[in-house]
Amino acid sequence: MKGITKVIGGIVLGPLVGNIAALPFGLVIDSAYGHRVTGAPLSHSWPLTLPNIVFYVIMALLTGIAAAIIAGRKGWLIGALTQFLPVGVLTIIALIINRDIFSTFDVPPAFWSWTGLIPALIGGYIGGRATSRGRGFDLLWLLSIPVGFTLYFEIENIISAFHNMTVLYHRFTWLLFLSPAAACFFSASLSSVFLPIQVLIANAVLFDRNGSYYRRRYRWSAAGLLALGASCVLLQLIAWGSFPLPANTEGRVYLRMIPFLPWPAQYH
Repeated sequence: MKGITKVIGGIVLGPLVGNIAALPFGLVIDSAYGHRVTGAPLSHSWPLTLPNIVFYVIMALLTGIAAAIIAGRKGWLIGALTQFLPVGVLTIIALIINRDIFSTFDVPPAFWSWTGLIPALIGGYIGGRATSRGRGFDLLWLLSIPVGFTLYFEIENIISAFHNMTVLYHRFTWLLFLSPAAACFFSASLSSVFLPIQVLIANAVLFDRNGSYYRRRYRWSAAGLLALGASCVLLQLIAWGSFPLPANTEGRVYLRMIPFLPWPAQYH
């Protein structure tokens, strides 16, 4: 009886946990496109776009993993059941109210269920294997929170660094090599790109069972991500305040020698 309860709990709660775990990856995809491209307003169905397909595949994978962890069972079946649960619920509702509610969707819900079927099956298998080794929740945490948020910060920092380097390329002068502000700017830009990678590697080390931080791995992992967010904001401020070839209000480019002086009055 207890096993059946856990299976039902995995099938019901798996989609909820998987959707929450996938939220950081929605931010990653939106960040890569420069604006919101995933999901849809609550009153509309998801449009059939590449970002939504990628996001849904990730969501289905994490849902399968979460369902298998909650159910505590090996196998592919848990992931498949979680994928078709929403369609089954909608079908029951349609029968109860005697109304065709599927026609209100621009993209049929069954399409999304079939799209996420294979990722959910793979997720169910991976989650079951990890649970049998006592590492289920560790795996779900690592794949959702550290990986998702470090990817988000990494993409944002790469986009910012690429934009700044492009501006410098068009304004290039050999006098840059004489500017301490330029050295400060390049150091902050490089640090912003490599710091998320280092934090992600550190998170993997925290979850080593033989490590001294394993007992408090979730605390250290969350603290590291918070520190990463604060560090990225600080590095962006340093890069902005030390940009070596800013333009004044009249559009004239000048060479900054001392970082942060004068503080930029506008975006370069």
